[in-house]
Amino acid sequence: MISLKRSLAVLSSCLAIAICAPHVAAAEQAPATVQVGGRDLQIPVPAKGMVRCDGISEEFDKNLNAFLPATNRMIAYFCTEADAEGLKKGENAPMDVSFNIQTMRKLESQEIGSKTFASVRDSMRKEVANMQDELNAKLKQVMEKGNAHIQNEKKLDAALDVSDVAVLGFFDEENSSALGFTTTMNLATKIAGTEEKSRNVVAAYLIPANGRMLLLYAGRPYLNDGDRLVVEREVKAWGDAIIAANPKIEGKAASGGLFRGVGRSGLVGAGIGVAVALIAMILRKRQAA
Repeated sequence: MISLKRSLAVLSSCLAIAICAPHVAAAEQAPATVQVGGRDLQIPVPAKGMVRCDGISEEFDKNLNAFLPATNRMIAYFCTEADAEGLKKGENAPMDVSFNIQTMRKLESQEIGSKTFASVRDSMRKEVANMQDELNAKLKQVMEKGNAHIQNEKKLDAALDVSDVAVLGFFDEENSSALGFTTTMNLATKIAGTEEKSRNVVAAYLIPANGRMLLLYAGRPYLNDGDRLVVEREVKAWGDAIIAANPKIEGKAASGGLFRGVGRSGLVGAGIGVAVALIAMILRKRQAA
């Protein structure tokens, strides 16, 4: 059985809601069709060897959703084929690498094209850069809600804490129709009085696709700055593939008020995405023990 320390190191890379899909090679998979604001979007597999992993277990999804911010809706989650098979069998899955895609509920049905996004992208960037104190406070609130669900509903002596969230910087600055930023955070997990800690890195990529706002996340344990470069490269490549797979919609320029708060909520979503998968894997381990 995987040790708790090992579980924390690798499971903390997961972003949001988990479970499983058909066992086929990623390179052979057709893009998934998802609905956002009543419109179909094509979502290619984010990387070779990844498969769609959400929607197999109602109980597992419920635990994961307890740690998502109310502002966001999960659209799809991807993990490796091996992790997907393990989850399908009810086994512990390492989850070294995972990706997820979310949307903002309040903007889900808004027509947001590349021109629309570009007109407010700089104001969003400033908001993200100035939000660190509020981010930590909001994450604390979401953690309290999720921990209460686990302790009350599952009757488990377990709790997760996210702290010291830091915005490392921005990437893909040359693309005015996208906003990429990277964060690190500490995760502390307590189970029956035993605490384990790890540090993790998450790259977020906000893009419009087929006139809909999407929030993409990729993450992994943060051992050195090479891990930051990897998640930035991976999430940008996935975003570019999604844009290429969907109709091109330019839209109209928007007032700055359209996206007020979106940068902040997107970053909260990145942090919670990591926390959700981590607590879910720890619970699965505890239940299997």
